[in-house]
Amino acid sequence: DIYMHNMRGSNNRLNGNGVNRANNNRMCDTQNNAKGGYAYGPPMYYHVGSQVTIEWTNQHGCGPKSSQKNLDCQLILQYMCGDEVRDGTTTTTIPDNEETYNTKEEDTSGDFGGGEQYLYGMHESYQFYQDCKTRERNKGLFT
Repeated sequence: DIYMHNMRGSNNRLNGNGVNRANNNRMCDTQNNAKGGYAYGPPMYYHVGSQVTIEWTNQHGCGPKSSQKNLDCQLILQYMCGDEVRDGTTTTTIPDNEETYNTKEEDTSGDFGGGEQYLYGMHESYQFYQDCKTRERNKGLFT
């Protein structure tokens, strides 16, 4: 399990006041304990050409192959940007319904930048999610 510190990692958290995140499957299946990640914070900005320090904490040991069983690991950083990437304003999982997945609401608190905001967080387009549902998974992985 990985807990991102910089740049902010979500662990499916949003703006909840509690210690634990509310929904393990809000944006993805994190599988890394309820207390990981950070609640929603203000946007972070970086200048073109600047270097960004990546900081994280591993829950378990990680290192080169050795005599210790299960110590070998690989850390893979995934990141994305795009017009369809959004945080949403609720910890509820996005519904599988074309009529409601793009629901917007007024951010009267200003917690998410004010104005009209998408209710549900989303990484890819609705069509991408539909395509994934109909695709058979690679059953040779992790078996």
